[in-house]
Amino acid sequence: MTSGGDWSDLVLHVGHAKTGSSALQSRLALSTEALAAQGITYPWHISVEAARKGYITSGNIESDLIVETYDQACLTHPQASRFLFSNEVLTSRLLRSTQPLETLIKRGVSVALILFIRNPLSHAISLYGQSVKRGGQTGDIDEHLASYRMPEAITHFLKWQRDAGVKVHIANYSRHAHDPGLVFCDLLELRRNTLSLSPVSTVNRSLTPSELYLQRAFNRGWGKGSNVFVSDRLCNKLPEIFVPPPTLSQRQYDAFCDRVGPMIEAANQIIPSSEAYQLEPYDMFSGHHPETGDIRFSTAQVDVLADAIAARIPPSHLTDAFFDLVEALRDGRAVEEKDITLLIEMARALRPGTKRFKRPSKPSRCFDSQ
Repeated sequence: MTSGGDWSDLVLHVGHAKTGSSALQSRLALSTEALAAQGITYPWHISVEAARKGYITSGNIESDLIVETYDQACLTHPQASRFLFSNEVLTSRLLRSTQPLETLIKRGVSVALILFIRNPLSHAISLYGQSVKRGGQTGDIDEHLASYRMPEAITHFLKWQRDAGVKVHIANYSRHAHDPGLVFCDLLELRRNTLSLSPVSTVNRSLTPSELYLQRAFNRGWGKGSNVFVSDRLCNKLPEIFVPPPTLSQRQYDAFCDRVGPMIEAANQIIPSSEAYQLEPYDMFSGHHPETGDIRFSTAQVDVLADAIAARIPPSHLTDAFFDLVEALRDGRAVEEKDITLLIEMARALRPGTKRFKRPSKPSRCFDSQ
């Protein structure tokens, strides 16, 4: 298919989570020239270079800056006719409020969304793994399955976007998992070979059962943020590792279907029949349950973990400098800018993902290390 038709000024690929967003973002980042040749601008973002390597990313727009990012793109690319942005967090952001899109529509900007959904049970299991991998989750899968309500949320989402005058194009990831890029191109009315392949076959892969157990243990002992040197490193450095299919008991399966079934029926009333939700058969999840405590890691996994964890232990020169600072401050020396730099370095060595330090009104007391 070729570009054209009645497509909108602004296209937002809104996810949702665990529907291949990171893989699509990798391919989009690698295909900016091919997209531009067909009239679509995919603006640069700080995450683009990581996406081109096949690493886990969040796309090229911050979910709370929709209007601001669109306006900046218009200034940066004055000749562009259509902009494409991607971030799976946009689904939850637009569930909270459609106000950003309404603001743009009132200004005459035509807006359309691309939404990928996924059959509920496989999605719930994958989402649980993601919540452990990157969300600091420490609970077990039973707790997660009992709270899963995504089809209900999607029903609300679609109704609210319709009321706001936003067109939503829907694809069921479960039906297109073999190559989501093809249906993405079809929805955008692009040539089907537009999107270059990512350098890795699996972007943002799931964790193996052993990796999942390890990440949960770090979540309990270290807290949220340990994914930077555990699961993120494993998935980025070892993307091709085999991950066995998830397994559930018959009890877990039946309880989930009984609770989520009515949500699926309601959602399917407003989802195109070709992309409708389906409850997968139990056979897909009835595999062998590994024995408790049967934790296995390859030598490659151990090497990646050891390097990543060692990199997070403060080096001796930093700890020596820190103790020297403590002695100097105890002796009454005033705090200097170099001391603040040392404290920031120590904080970041002790905890990954330490928040950005802002420049205060009195730079003599502190400063922005960035």
